[in-house]
This record gives sequence, C-alpha cells and structure tokens, in this order.
Amino acid sequence: MWELLSPVSKEDIWATEKDKVDIYKSFRTGNIVLAKVISIGDAQSNYLLTTCENELGVVVAHSESGVQMVPISWCEMKCPKTHTKKFLKVARV
Repeated sequence: MWELLSPVSKEDIWATEKDKVDIYKSFRTGNIVLAKVISIGDAQSNYLLTTCENELGVVVAHSESGVQMVPISWCEMKCPKTHTKKFLKVARV
C-alpha cells in the first residue's frame, strides 16, 4: 500500500474537460484510490500519479458516519446508512 505523498494534479484526474476539474469533487482524505504511476517524479515528490482512465479512481470511501460508501455512478458514491451522496471520481473495478 502506498501513501500518496504529493497531490494528483488537476490535469491527471479526468481524461476530458481538464479545465473544469474540482479536486475536492474527485478525492477526499482517507479514500483508497486506484491510480497509475506515470513518473517517478523528483526530489520534492516521490511519484506522479494519474486517474485519467475510466478504470482508475476511488475504490473505497467512507461517509461522515464511518460507513463504507457504495458507487452509484462514475462520479458519485452514496452512504447506505444516511443516504448522503458525495461527488468522487469512482473507479470501475
């Protein structure tokens, strides 16, 4: 398991409409994300990652109540307990 030490850039989250990406609508602290390493990076950042492919994105997310959320679309997850929804870049696994 790798810990994300540097953020994923806006350009490396979605394959299209890169200028309209909101990072907070793609990932949140504590999410488990399936990503592809695109570069080893430099001394400041260990790895450069991308989630531009449809299969890449959030695999596991938890709601504020601590319940594991379930994907309901390619860009949204829902808490089965509270029925709250969150925008996330959901992986297709």
